[in-house]
Parts: sequence; C-alpha cells; structure tokens
Amino acid sequence: MATGGCTRCNSAWHGWLWINGHKECILRSAASMLGISHKLYVLVEALIFIAYNGDAHPLGGKKLATILHVAPRYLEPLLQALVRAQILRSTRGPRGGYTLARERRQISLDEVLLAMEYIRSDRDTPPRFSHANETLVQPLFAHARGAYIHELGRYTLEDICAMVQEADLKSTFLVQDHEMVRYDFSI
Repeated sequence: MATGGCTRCNSAWHGWLWINGHKECILRSAASMLGISHKLYVLVEALIFIAYNGDAHPLGGKKLATILHVAPRYLEPLLQALVRAQILRSTRGPRGGYTLARERRQISLDEVLLAMEYIRSDRDTPPRFSHANETLVQPLFAHARGAYIHELGRYTLEDICAMVQEADLKSTFLVQDHEMVRYDFSI
C-alpha cells in the first residue's frame, strides 16, 4: 500500500497494484477491469455540481469542464446525451447552461449509464466470436452486466447528494457566485 494517497486519481484511501511490472492505482485498475468508463465518473460528478448549483444558475458546459478538469469537447457530448435522456435540461444563450430536468430522487445512476452508452460510435463493427464464446462467455458477462446495472439503479442523485452531505463535502460542489458571473456586453 502506498502512503500519502494516489497521485493519479487524487484519492487517499486506497493503495497500489503491480500490473505487468508497473505500479497502478487499485481504484483505476478495478474500474478498468469492470469496464467502468471514466465518462461515467465524470457524468456523476457533473450531475452533483448541477444538482447543487443548477437551481440558482444554470451551469455552462465550459464552466463544468473547467471545474471537472476535462476538455469541453469531451464533456459536451456526454451532457447532450443526458439532455436527450431527459435527465438534464439545456438552455441556450448568455445565461444558459444545464439544469436538472427532473427531481434528484427521480434520476438513477442506471439511467445515466444507459444514456452514456448511446454516445458510442455506430461505426464500430462488433467483433466476431466463436460459438462457444457466444453460448457460454457472453451470457455470463451479460448476467454480470445486468447485476451491475441493477445495482446502479438502486442509487438516485438524491442518495448521492445525501452521501455528499454525510461526508461533509457539500462545499466542494458549490460554485462561488463570483465564478458564476456572466458579462453582458450589449449596448
């Protein structure tokens, strides 16, 4: 175990694994092995910011990208997928941005995952598998995936916001008013 926390994911509570002679973060390795996308992590964090700040001021995509330390080109398609899934509402214009389309208690994490999956490129041709793989292996992973999605469905955005409160992290997700100022240059 490493002391001082992980420099790759900024978490202090987990350790390291040695994979192929390289030191890897346990959290990142587990997520990768389970097929959990970085996009899902980013979307959930974005939803928390929007849940805490969207009522007062819609959060713009560029502002969210800056807060989350991701490129706007990376984040925008993810947010648009949530708009299409009616999880977020998008408002255009100088005072525009993203707000929740529904109450926190009506947005579950399985919906977020499924909305995110529609982003995947249709140009990707599915790989060909053997008959044994299609008969045995794929149903096994389909069952595991179903259990994973079912488990995510147990958590709503309201539950996550309650976890944020319990961990005393609400101030982490509040965007200061001076950060929300939008200038109007019309004459």
